[in-house]
Amino acid sequence: KEVTFSSAMVHGIKLNKRARFGLGLGYDSFYGYNTVPIFGSASWDLFAKKNAFFLQLNYGASLKTWKYTPYDEYGYVKTSSGRMINPSVGYRIRYHDASIALMLGYKFQKIKAFYEYENYVWNPTTQQYLPDPIGSTVTQELNRFMVSLSIGWK
Repeated sequence: KEVTFSSAMVHGIKLNKRARFGLGLGYDSFYGYNTVPIFGSASWDLFAKKNAFFLQLNYGASLKTWKYTPYDEYGYVKTSSGRMINPSVGYRIRYHDASIALMLGYKFQKIKAFYEYENYVWNPTTQQYLPDPIGSTVTQELNRFMVSLSIGWK
């Protein structure tokens, strides 16, 4: 229904001609929410050639999550982060020390939103209503299919 975007930066090492590992930090906009994930990344080239198809898996959790609305909903208190997983497949083209890759993938992000509502309970001893807030937690799964372009060096 809506176009949103993701960006990330991954720094890592190349273990051999096929395997790469790294750590990444990103920014994701979803419908109604924004997240800042930190994750581990593993990539495996299917063929040990200069230009190659590859599989990649990013796994981690968000450092920060917040709602993106012009006003807070009634009772909204805060949002907390959950795990993130992002498998993808791509094709990398190398030219000297630079590379460009086009990837197709799927991203799953779990978050929790906390709400607290006013509630009053009658206390017969004091003959008055006393505050007794009701809390509610909403777990939401943010999903997207992704088309990605990455630029790398070395």
